[in-house]
Amino acid sequence: MMLTQPLLDKLSRLRLTAFRAALEEQLHNPQYAALPFEDRLGILID
Repeated sequence: MMLTQPLLDKLSRLRLTAFRAALEEQLHNPQYAALPFEDRLGILID
């Protein structure tokens, strides 16, 4: 996705490093692709 790197960069600038790491984990783990958006978002915020 074209917006992925800018989004990751913005999370770093905002010092949301744990959020960035969790998002990167979701992006690299195909098991997350089957989850609905709301579930993936919930995992990121927890």
